[in-house]
Amino acid sequence: MPSCNFSARWAFSILARYFLLRGMSTKSQTPYQIIIGGFHRSGTSLTTQYLHHAGLELGGTLMGANPSNPDGHFEDRDIVELHKRMLAANHRDWYTPGPGLSDNVQGFDEQARDILQKFPADRSMGFKDPRSSLFLSWWHRLLDRPAAVFVFRHYAACYHSLRSRQAQNLTFHPERHADALFFWQQPELALRLWLDYNRAIIDYVKRHRETTLLVSHGSLLNGLNLPQLLNRKLGMTLDENCNSGIRLSDSSIPGIAEPIDLALQSELDATLATLNELSSTEAEPESQPAQSQPHRNEPNPEALLPTLQNMEILCDGLRIKKVADTLDSVQTESADKVGAENASDTGLADHSDDVKQLLHWGKQHKNAGHPSDAEACFIKAQQLAPRNKSALLHLALLARDGRQYRKSESYLQSLIDLVPDNVSYILYLARVQNELGDPQNALATVQRGLSRQPAHEALNLLLVELLQAEGRYQDAKEACMKALAASPEQEKLIKAMVQLAARTEDSASAMNWFRRSVVMRMRQQQDYRLSLRHAINRVRENQQMPLLQQICTELESLKASVSCDETAASDITRQKV
Repeated sequence: MPSCNFSARWAFSILARYFLLRGMSTKSQTPYQIIIGGFHRSGTSLTTQYLHHAGLELGGTLMGANPSNPDGHFEDRDIVELHKRMLAANHRDWYTPGPGLSDNVQGFDEQARDILQKFPADRSMGFKDPRSSLFLSWWHRLLDRPAAVFVFRHYAACYHSLRSRQAQNLTFHPERHADALFFWQQPELALRLWLDYNRAIIDYVKRHRETTLLVSHGSLLNGLNLPQLLNRKLGMTLDENCNSGIRLSDSSIPGIAEPIDLALQSELDATLATLNELSSTEAEPESQPAQSQPHRNEPNPEALLPTLQNMEILCDGLRIKKVADTLDSVQTESADKVGAENASDTGLADHSDDVKQLLHWGKQHKNAGHPSDAEACFIKAQQLAPRNKSALLHLALLARDGRQYRKSESYLQSLIDLVPDNVSYILYLARVQNELGDPQNALATVQRGLSRQPAHEALNLLLVELLQAEGRYQDAKEACMKALAASPEQEKLIKAMVQLAARTEDSASAMNWFRRSVVMRMRQQQDYRLSLRHAINRVRENQQMPLLQQICTELESLKASVSCDETAASDITRQKV
């Protein structure tokens, strides 16, 4: 009997151990969901880029590059928008977070789960947004198997980097500069935000040391093998020999010229010391900068004049002038042209009254969502006036809206037979042929239209789109460059070049074309230079000179890149000729 009890206990022990190990094995195989956080301008983008190169899944809807992040943000758009909605629900923004946000979020769980479902369930994923640092306990509760990677940077470096980025935003969008000016109007704002974000990170790290990495910005620049560190910590299988994508930069930290409240300075230094103590690496910590002497001299308004004149010269070099009169004349000309076209489309004189009424009724039915009644009106109008272009065009577009592409194609062919040189009808036909799954015919139709009007923006855009769809990226780039050489002011074509350069992994060229698209938008703004002056006047007098100098730096960069790309476009055209 004792022997029997012993055997039973032994068998039970073996079974218990088996199921325990099986449970542990199953848990260890569950992919991690990694929060990547840190304060803005701390290096979260370069950290996430490194992990992405090592094989970490980040989703397919990543935000693109811009001048402050030339390699991209590596942020999932849906998660960024979720964080914005969560902040708005608390009447906050990223620059006005305040404490306790992570505990005051309700009603967003299902939205977050819906976003997470798009990530592959069979391998580890990560998402990056500095705002996630404000909602750490909420994310930890929500995720199936949470882990975290945080990066921190010296507060002085974040301070200067934030102000530089906001100066860029002001340069690109002077009409929307309210938040850009906050960091110049309130010099301590960036420092207090740095405290809010990093205190939340410290609190999380202390509670979840076993699944959290905290690394310094300096250690990444000095060659820290982050994938190796994460593999050892979490048992992952990231590529430890991948190219990090991190470019070396000047690691020196300028001091803060403005006087800082002594209590705030003490909090900043203490928080930085805690971050260095909790860091997962043995690399040299984020060190203190050499303190600059604060500018206590009274500002001299006359000292701004040479730099203001330089700004005016740079704007002239970018052909940015007061464009109000030009815009008014273009709008007037466009309105006159539309009126003339409408007047010519009324149909044959013998039936003009009937045709007008039928076309009017057809539009009304179409707008009301009654396509069959609209079609009956347009058909009757076309029967009364067989050569009426408006009736045929409405029938073609109505058929296209109803996915009756063959019928739409037939109407458009009839239109082109009536007016062979109308490039707009040719464009509609090419689009319908593409929607029919006939890209070769669509391409031939586009080429026919371009032979009549080589600088037609929409046709050139469709040509680029069709070439891209066939995987002919180099041909698409050349077509885009050729169109831009003929019409260098076409903003949509410039945006297409940004995408093509990014698609072919030419990040430097993509950034240059991005800057050129910015210049196009700047040229279209009324009184751009006056907007800049108003913005400069809104900051403190002792802040005006550094802001103005930063704006001039951005304008010089824009001017250089635009000049370079316009030359390249001209070269492509000469080669083609």
